Amino acid sequence: GVVDLTNYDQPDEVRKRIEPGACWATWSVPFDVEEGVNFVASAFYLSPAVRSYWESELTGPIQWYATSSDNVSEFLTKLEIDRQNIAEGEKAVS
Repeated sequence: GVVDLTNYDQPDEVRKRIEPGACWATWSVPFDVEEGVNFVASAFYLSPAVRSYWESELTGPIQWYATSSDNVSEFLTKLEIDRQNIAEGEKAVS
């Protein structure tokens, strides 16, 4: 299938374990997990190396989805900004 991550409300447990560097390198984003099945969106061809990487990183089966490169880029940029804002907020409190 195809997924648009623009307004996807991602579970915190999935959001916290995302490694942006790996996502940028593979142009793939784990975006949900339900009943032990991981949902991963990818913007490019799923090479054996990309599939192998995510299969080793995620526990359980993976349901793959297609998305645009712009969608992955926007999603990861927003994630990185959110993490930076959280880190800056924690520094301000301490």
